[in-house]
Amino acid sequence: MITIFNRKKLAVDTSSQEITRITLKLKAAGIKYDLHTSRSQSSFGMMLHGSMSAGIGHGAGGANAGIGPLFFVYTVYVARKDFERAKEAIN
Repeated sequence: MITIFNRKKLAVDTSSQEITRITLKLKAAGIKYDLHTSRSQSSFGMMLHGSMSAGIGHGAGGANAGIGPLFFVYTVYVARKDFERAKEAIN
């Protein structure tokens, strides 16, 4: 079982295709992993910027003008004991 105490970060990427490639290779090698997904903007930040733009009247790009691009950040963790083997497996 992978826990916060025995895991090590193997990869961080914004490309779902790259993360899929990595996780498929880990599965093929029989290495357990944990995948964490987060957004580049918090819900509060998106709401705040959206309401600010709405108050301006959607000028200069509309509701998304102040937020910047929204993307997902994928982080793959493996057990510390499997880290070296996992690095070899994904290359």
